[in-house]
Amino acid sequence: MHCRYAVLTHELAGDLAQFDVARWIDVCATWADGGAGPYEAAWAELPLFFQWLRAQTYADPARDLAVHHERAWDGYLRGQLAAYVVPGPRYLNGHSGAKGEADGDGEDEALLGDVLPLATYLGLLWDWAHFWPLLGVPPAAARALEERDRDALHVTGLRQAFDAYRHMLAGFLGDERRAGGYVLGGAQYVRVARRVARYLCEAKTPGKLYAYPLPSEWTWFRAEHDDKIYREKRAKETFQAGLQYLPFLLDHAAPNAALVAYLGEVGRRKTGVLDAIRTKELPRLAWAEDKARAEEAVEAYLARCRNGNGVDGSGSGEAMSVDEPS
Repeated sequence: MHCRYAVLTHELAGDLAQFDVARWIDVCATWADGGAGPYEAAWAELPLFFQWLRAQTYADPARDLAVHHERAWDGYLRGQLAAYVVPGPRYLNGHSGAKGEADGDGEDEALLGDVLPLATYLGLLWDWAHFWPLLGVPPAAARALEERDRDALHVTGLRQAFDAYRHMLAGFLGDERRAGGYVLGGAQYVRVARRVARYLCEAKTPGKLYAYPLPSEWTWFRAEHDDKIYREKRAKETFQAGLQYLPFLLDHAAPNAALVAYLGEVGRRKTGVLDAIRTKELPRLAWAEDKARAEEAVEAYLARCRNGNGVDGSGSGEAMSVDEPS
């Protein structure tokens, strides 16, 4: 988008008023030039384009190009989000509401829409590769969900280099005025928080530590070699990421009796709470800071649910804790 290097003349303003952002993103999706992903041009340029539009001065507020194109982009997102969730009270109340998924509360099956709350986490340790282990999605199911995601917003292709775009996406998903029925509510954060808590607290079954296919950009030089050391490293990073994501998810989660009961149950365990193997492999800084923040977040969530927010706190028990490894 070279227009952001130009002066906004009357002629350029007229041309930009006819520019279709949604169509441009669709065109970017067809480019496959060996980069990080087919959308990388849109992910890199769109935040800069909107920043430039907002910096301009418009004599007529009705011709504000930033407002015009933001409205078009919002419409594009709402159209793409139909692949993740169906808007309305069924999903907002914790039901699946996702196309192609069975009806019901969806607690026993991860949905494609569960990646959206994780996508709104804006911390430094964000990486979509952590999604499937944290959500408890088996590798075969993860591949199917990635295919569906790739045909829509392609959240599972984003990297930290495109954080400015992800900030824009998070702003949309948290704004009911813009997102309408697709706005992320407390019920969606409850679903994901419960899954992440299970990942952190339940002992892992024997087998590969990171059983998911490694992205090609990690293994292009050893495509035929299954790198065990690298998989172990990814497993440690995913566990640390879960410790960072959980406070964020609980802060946005609605009071929920099932989540309160689960956190209370693991808090009363005599053998500790967090998965013992993974915790002993954490970096010391993660142990000192990330683990403490996760425990504080659980305490704060349980207290919020006990203090008159519609959830009986009798099953809250103690907060997450585990003895420091020797």
